[in-house]
Amino acid sequence: MEYEDYKIEIDGTMGYYSVKPKGKGSVPTQLRGLYTTRQFAINAIDLQKSMKKGKTDGKTDTST
Repeated sequence: MEYEDYKIEIDGTMGYYSVKPKGKGSVPTQLRGLYTTRQFAINAIDLQKSMKKGKTDGKTDTST
């Protein structure tokens, strides 16, 4: 399954999910690891995107 700029793939042995890059590149450190459900992986991607969007010049944007 593709979501945002990532692929969410199932582990072939234990049934866990992992986040992979859609193309070349790597996954941010916060998204590495295994997730028990696809929804947990989606939530982690959304959280990463919102945290990334909230920062400007190394400072957190508090205007929202």
